[in-house]
Amino acid sequence: MPLVDIAKKISDDVTSIDDAILAISVMDMKGNILASQFKRIFKDRFEVTLDDKKNSGTWAIVILGMHERFKHIFGSREVIINIYKNCKTMLIPIRSRGNLHFSGIIVT
Repeated sequence: MPLVDIAKKISDDVTSIDDAILAISVMDMKGNILASQFKRIFKDRFEVTLDDKKNSGTWAIVILGMHERFKHIFGSREVIINIYKNCKTMLIPIRSRGNLHFSGIIVT
């Protein structure tokens, strides 16, 4: 199965787990978005610009890099969680076919 199809299946499966999961993007380690899924409530609740969509993978890589900088102090990161007023975001590493990818998940 092609990697994009695997990423699509992951995004479909994750968004169907719980109503609190509003959106997911599966990205490679270069920040390329392989698949993404958004629920209607996400689109209604948050204003995401075209620029936000275009650069979200790049910003995720920047966030991962910032955490990587302190690996020698704290050890390797497992999950990166940000808590905002209206949602929580998570960057979660996943392995597929021996390659490291990650998913960005937004929950209420």
